[in-house]
Amino acid sequence: MTLQEIQAETEKDSTLQSLIKVIETDCWTDSEILDYKRLKDELLVYSGVVLRGNRIVVPRKLRERAVELAHVGHQGIIKTKRFIREKVWFPGIDKMV
Repeated sequence: MTLQEIQAETEKDSTLQSLIKVIETDCWTDSEILDYKRLKDELLVYSGVVLRGNRIVVPRKLRERAVELAHVGHQGIIKTKRFIREKVWFPGIDKMV
């Protein structure tokens, strides 16, 4: 998964586009981004990508692929969760893994 893919899918993801506007304006009233409101102090936008700290917030269309990539090597659920949490984040990530 490349940065360009993440940027392109972020651009197409209506929720992340709403989130970017909310981050930039600091006006957290949009109901579409409620899953993110509690994290508002951790979120920022860099090069068209939303970050939670140093982790990429994965657009909806790429989430399943991110989880599949983390499962490569069949390292077990604990190691897979730890590995994926180091790199990316999205609402419901633990449940999906």
